[in-house]
Parts: sequence; structure tokens; C-alpha cells
Amino acid sequence: MTVGDMPESFTHGVLLKAFADYSVALGRVKDGKTSWLGSGVLVRKGSHYGILTAHHCLHACSPEVQLGSHKGDKMCFLVNLGRSILVRPEELIEHALAVPKEDEFGPDLTFVEILSPERLGTFKAVSTFW
Repeated sequence: MTVGDMPESFTHGVLLKAFADYSVALGRVKDGKTSWLGSGVLVRKGSHYGILTAHHCLHACSPEVQLGSHKGDKMCFLVNLGRSILVRPEELIEHALAVPKEDEFGPDLTFVEILSPERLGTFKAVSTFW
């Protein structure tokens, strides 16, 4: 059975509800405007919390997203029920897990870790980590 063969009541009911708590949209804030870059999943690995997303979501744009220092990019994350969380660049760090060798093919995965305990508390208050 493929996803297309599933009844709409299942895909829009059960699947949407099952994954909505973990899903997040990623955006970069520049000059007061948000540019949406892609989506990801809120995950926890041991004591590390963050967003698992495609590497190209942060690096296919120009200029590429910079995290981990005051000179980086402010980010906006849209989480459960449309709540937005603004995060300063020094509150996040990127861990590239699989960098594509070509634009369209190959592994493509990165982990954006939430470093700030205050910001992590905000995420935990309105969403769920896998």
C-alpha cells in the first residue's frame, strides 16, 4: 500500500495528528522579514535537543545560514499550531551529519542543536521532541 492509497480521513487525521507535534518550519529573519527555508523534525538524542533537517535547507540559500555566533542569522521556527519561536544565532549550533556532494543527489542531513536553556524551555512548552 502506498500513501496515495490511504483514505483521506487517515492521512489528514491520524498522520497529521501523529506528526504535528514534532514538525517545525525553519525560517531566517533578515531586515524584519522571514524567508522560509524548509522543514524539520524536533528530536532529542540523550541530552541534546534540536531540529533534524535537510542540510540544503540551511545551505542552498544565498548567503548560507550561519549559526553559533553573534554574527550569524536570527532564526524563526514555526511549531505546533502555528506558534513561532524566534532564536538568536548564538543560541543554536549546526552539526552537519551528511553533506551532499552534488546539488540534487546524495545524503543531505543536518542537526541544529538548541544551546540556550531558556529557548529550549520555550520549545518544550509548546511542542514535543521525538
